[in-house]
Amino acid sequence: MRGEKIFVGWLLFLFLFNINLIAQETAIDYMNQGIKLYEEKSFSQAAKSFKKAIELKPDYIEAYYNLGESYWILKRYEEASDAFKKILELSPESSFAKRAKDELTEVQRISRISEERKLTPQLPATAEILLPSDYLLDLQFGTPQRKVQAAQKLGELKEKSAVPLLTKIIKDKLADSNLRRTSLKNLAQIVSPESASLFREILEREIQEKGLVIENGMVIRKKMEGAIYPPIDDIFCIALALGKLGDKSAIPFLVARLNENYTSRPQDIKDITERVSAVETLGLLGAKDEIDFLSYLAKRDKYSEVRESAKHALLLLQ
Repeated sequence: MRGEKIFVGWLLFLFLFNINLIAQETAIDYMNQGIKLYEEKSFSQAAKSFKKAIELKPDYIEAYYNLGESYWILKRYEEASDAFKKILELSPESSFAKRAKDELTEVQRISRISEERKLTPQLPATAEILLPSDYLLDLQFGTPQRKVQAAQKLGELKEKSAVPLLTKIIKDKLADSNLRRTSLKNLAQIVSPESASLFREILEREIQEKGLVIENGMVIRKKMEGAIYPPIDDIFCIALALGKLGDKSAIPFLVARLNENYTSRPQDIKDITERVSAVETLGLLGAKDEIDFLSYLAKRDKYSEVRESAKHALLLLQ
């Protein structure tokens, strides 16, 4: 009799164990299904798949992260925030937690802007108010000029939902070259982790095509032996975006930008802004090999804004 009880207990254990395994496998299936739908831009359906995965595996932090990303693009900001908060609750020390914390800060910022716009008094009918969704439509269906303007505006707004469409334009070799270049520069402004691999790919291609090498932490052009090659705007904006994403391969390009000649125009806002951004990013990247260079900038740079930024960067590196 005792043996029969043990046998029945063992069968029950195996049954429950197998049920759990089936649930785990099904959760993964729903996760993979959601990723496929997300890549196909079916964000609403993707969110449903991620939710089903979580129902079967309540501690599935990867599914929570993807759910948050899907809700973000759908502009369901409160639900996106809840998904990212759940990751911080379930696994506060994981690599996903850091990413979720950054995403949570950004989605809350966008949500506040969205709410403020709803409270903005309506202007007369003659004044047109365009929302990010309007610019997305312009980018997809507008004239070439409107597409360029929309790409610029979405970059200024750091509109994350524009990332898939901007990426598609950049990869389309038949697209207008000006539109592709504008899309690239403004995708870099959005600084989205999902764009990092594309930025690295483009940066590597630019290095090869322009005959650049990196020696002793400096960007050098092979055809001009020993001369620092100032990166064009495209290379700098890509390097800056990678730097803000924590990629230290950007450091030589940021230094190269700071080594460029000043523009002839006094107090050139674009020149100042780019130099300040480069210095700030060097500090955030922990570029300790550039301490001497930053010390020099803190004392001798032409712009007071750059000198102050260099001093702040040095404090971060101490």
